[in-house]
Amino acid sequence: PLNNDDRNRLILGGLGVVSVIGFYLYIEMKGKEITWKDFLHNYLINGKVEKLEVVNKKFVRVKLNSEGYSDSNSFWFNIGSVDSFERNIENAQIDMNIEPQNFVPVIYKTELELSSFSSILPTILIIGFLMFMMKRSAEMM
Repeated sequence: PLNNDDRNRLILGGLGVVSVIGFYLYIEMKGKEITWKDFLHNYLINGKVEKLEVVNKKFVRVKLNSEGYSDSNSFWFNIGSVDSFERNIENAQIDMNIEPQNFVPVIYKTELELSSFSSILPTILIIGFLMFMMKRSAEMM
């Protein structure tokens, strides 16, 4: 059986892992949802966009430059498809007479979604519980 020190370390370690994951998700997911029109008229046309991050081919995170800095400094909007987004952003910048070499950079990222983490969490908990029980039964013999 676990003594109090081992149990406390296990609890502390678990809380630490949950805290780190929670903090990471908070930092990555904070931001305000805007529409494509809001993005276009309030940020892109005014030159306030530093870069765009297409995340998991589902939404675009807008990173603002120093001219567009606000309390949130991060906005996002949903996209139908990557192809239509690329076509729309390129056409918008061409309409603004921006040279292709000066287009706002677009970065593609794959990030762990909270929904995918929550779907594997029960499996991880079951495996952890089984390992704990096996260790405990081995110590009793």
